[in-house]
Amino acid sequence: MSKTKSLKGRVSDISIYSFICMSVVMFVCFWMYSVKKNKIAEAQIKTELTLNLTNQKNQFLPSYLLPEQQLGMNLILSKIQSDETLSEIKILESQKDIPSEYVDCRLNESNVTTCSTKNFALTAVIAPLRDADKTYGYLFKARKNSSAGNIEQAIHFAGAAVALIALAFFVIYLRLRNLTAKQLPQSMDQLTKWIEAEIEGKEHDDVALGFKELEDLKRKIAIVIERANKSREQAIIGQVTSGIMHDIKTPLHSIVTATHLVDEQKSDSEDRPMLLENLFNMCVGNIPLIREIIETTLDGNRNIQVKKSNANLRDTIDRAIVLTKEFSLYRNVSVEVDAPSEIFVDYDTTQFSRVMNNLLKNGIEAAAETSAVPRVKISASKGDRQINLIVEDSGSGFTGSPEKAFRAFRTTKTRGTGLGLLISKKIIEAHNGKIKASNGSIYGGARMEVELPLEE
Repeated sequence: MSKTKSLKGRVSDISIYSFICMSVVMFVCFWMYSVKKNKIAEAQIKTELTLNLTNQKNQFLPSYLLPEQQLGMNLILSKIQSDETLSEIKILESQKDIPSEYVDCRLNESNVTTCSTKNFALTAVIAPLRDADKTYGYLFKARKNSSAGNIEQAIHFAGAAVALIALAFFVIYLRLRNLTAKQLPQSMDQLTKWIEAEIEGKEHDDVALGFKELEDLKRKIAIVIERANKSREQAIIGQVTSGIMHDIKTPLHSIVTATHLVDEQKSDSEDRPMLLENLFNMCVGNIPLIREIIETTLDGNRNIQVKKSNANLRDTIDRAIVLTKEFSLYRNVSVEVDAPSEIFVDYDTTQFSRVMNNLLKNGIEAAAETSAVPRVKISASKGDRQINLIVEDSGSGFTGSPEKAFRAFRTTKTRGTGLGLLISKKIIEAHNGKIKASNGSIYGGARMEVELPLEE
């Protein structure tokens, strides 16, 4: 599995590769320049050494032809050495007379040859002293090559330059490392916190990110968040309004219908008292329901207060079954209870009834929509430190993350706001309890597990 390199590691690699490449290129350039310069200097020396060779050879030939003039040969050699600033000059008799440092020098009876020492410090020419068809010797002249030290100097200079470049790269690397390993991550962390605060609508101080690119990105993100918030607010308003109107419409319609029936009767009508009694019953039955719908919506955005008392949890379970009996019969869903007859615990019976009604109603709806044999099972047991309550249905279960079911406006229903489970979760947490959603193993549908702590 390949490991993604950090920005710091990439900066290190780029710095090292750049330093190596620049050092190699610089060293090669210095080397080639020095060699080229040395070749030019060497060619110039050879040209100067061969310039007067013809006259000089003619000066030496009489010394070989006339024995009495051989004594003046040394004087001629000294004069030539002085005039041409030679490092060495002499007459060679054979190949073995060539100085050992001139390894590439060869004697040639017909042509002038040139050669250099291994380190190019000296350049020499060898001219044959020839008259007619006879060779009397060879004139050897050598001069110091002033540019021969260029290569060594170039190497030293290149080494010093590499050291300076290394120091410069080290300073640049430290600066880049500080930017990539400290300043940039800090700016990104500040940008992340700023985004979180913007999304959650919290008050926060404006942050200076220190990089123009991040500031530009921040402005773009702000535009996107603002656009998303507007769209979300419109969607939330629409969903909440639709859900409330849908839930209120049925009980309100019953009250309006009963009101119209009373209004259609004359004040002295015999049926008017009966219709008024019917209107009163409709108001008594439906107004608390409308109030509960409104309270449920409001509870989605505020803390819930509970008033605990020691009561039997089984009574709350049985009451929820009775209240949803017609709802389950209409959908042909069977409800099974596996719980002892007495489960006493300190809890708010009113608030927890809302939890029980919501869990049971959700289970009935899920089982009726997707199951061939729709059923819901309620299990409850008492442990040493807590009460365990489980509601499991035979529906299709959760397709995504079950924990997302507790978010507002997350619902699989055609009509609904998803506030029921959110409010149930708040009520359970107000009891210092926990609620967990998962896919069940008994019926294969949704499984809601509630834990209520036992008071000491």
